[in-house]
Order: sequence, then structure tokens, then C-alpha cells
Amino acid sequence: MMDVDDDEALLEAVHDEYARTILTHVSAEPLSGPELVEKTAASKPTVYRRLSDLEELGLVATRIRPDADGHHAKVYVADVEAVHVRFEEGDVSVTVDRSAADAVDRFTKLVNDLS
Repeated sequence: MMDVDDDEALLEAVHDEYARTILTHVSAEPLSGPELVEKTAASKPTVYRRLSDLEELGLVATRIRPDADGHHAKVYVADVEAVHVRFEEGDVSVTVDRSAADAVDRFTKLVNDLS
């Protein structure tokens, strides 16, 4: 379970229209920052600020998309399947469901960050 500050940050993120729009798009397909700017009709700073927030909360992750000409692009993917909000005994809690494949990626990143 996350702490109260994380719960509040998650609730704020899913409440934000731009963040929800970004999550909707990256849950369908991996997209680059410029592609998300185009699809959301939001300003570039707004999209990148939301991406940073969503990545910090563990709701999106980055991947590298290889290109045929040898260039690579950073793309964003949803790192979450569901966010659950529970009201019980005067308290609010938030839980996040992630896919099993993403758990392996997160573990690999953790190990790499430690070394």
C-alpha cells in the first residue's frame, strides 16, 4: 500500500483531464512525446509535465522504439491496468493494478538503478 501522499498524488493525476487523456492514448499504443502533443491538443510543456508526473507515480513507463533508419525514439506506455479507490471506515485508499510483464520491467530497472 502507498502512503497518503502517494494516494493523494494518484487521485490528483487521474482527476487531471490531460493526464487521463495521455493514459488513454498510451494504453492503446506506445507514443512519443510529440505524438502525444498532437493527439491531446495540449501544449508541449503541459504534456511533458504530465508525463513526468505519471512516470514518477508509476502509471507510465518509457520504452525505446527502434527506427528502420537507425534512429530510436523514446515512447511512453501505460504501466498500469487499473486504479482503484476505496472508501472504508472514514479512510480513502488507492491501489494500482499492474500487468505481470511490467513487474519484470520494474524489477530490472530497480536492479539496474542499484548498480
